[in-house]
Amino acid sequence: MGEAFALCDGRNTYDFSTRQGRKELWHRYEWNIRGENRDPILATHKCHSPMTPFAAPPPQTRKAAADDDTPPF
Repeated sequence: MGEAFALCDGRNTYDFSTRQGRKELWHRYEWNIRGENRDPILATHKCHSPMTPFAAPPPQTRKAAADDDTPPF
């Protein structure tokens, strides 16, 4: 969903992959969206136009009670 939003917002998207030990960016086209991808997908930056609605939510944590032996995760 985030990649579709990025393309509609006029941003280019790229595969960030490792090939033969090198990090590489490969431009993605519209037809790449429907395929499965195992590499991270990056969108170009656009000033004053954050994509925060599509960012991963922060991990949930809980505070341990004073008498709780369970670590907060």
